[in-house]
Amino acid sequence: RNDFVPIGAFTMSPMLLVVNAEAPYKNLADFLADAKARPGQLAYSSGGLYGMSHLPGIIFEKASGMKFRHVPSGGGGPALTAVVSKHVDFNFPSPPTALPLIRGNKIKALAVISARRLKSAPDVPTAKELGINAEYYAWVGLLAPVKTPKPVVDKLRDALKKVTDNKTFVEMIEGPGDEVQYLGGDGLAKHMVSESAMVANLYRELIKEGAK
Repeated sequence: RNDFVPIGAFTMSPMLLVVNAEAPYKNLADFLADAKARPGQLAYSSGGLYGMSHLPGIIFEKASGMKFRHVPSGGGGPALTAVVSKHVDFNFPSPPTALPLIRGNKIKALAVISARRLKSAPDVPTAKELGINAEYYAWVGLLAPVKTPKPVVDKLRDALKKVTDNKTFVEMIEGPGDEVQYLGGDGLAKHMVSESAMVANLYRELIKEGAK
């Protein structure tokens, strides 16, 4: 992190908690009731250990107080396919990945792991609405080498802000289901620090639990 200077971020994509379309759960409360009745039996897939699609599972598990079984796979695609084929019970894909399968009635979303609902899936409640204090975002932004001259950094930041206000760019990002959410350089720097601390704490807890 110290080798780069943040230019800014242009999207903060939350993950969805999805299950097979034929799963018996009508909502997240049903899902949690089943998880509580069968601790450690409901399984979720991810693209790999400690990756972008594994972290929301860890966060959700700790926030909900439930115990789940993690099944890593060879990438995000196979992980979601495991839900469609009923090899696992749930998964945490991004909106652009999940929405086509939701519309195709292959999977259904029970919650979005964010502070607010998605524009592209307004009927899906946030986990926070349902009493689960869980948030996780996959952000996309720009970084520059730390020795980049300040005038260049300022110019790049100004250009990125203009791009996020561009209608064509917004349509390109939001069409598949993501949302444009601009964070300036200072905002992204703070987010990177808090995100790194959160992930480090999670890993330390996992190491302690594994040592028991």
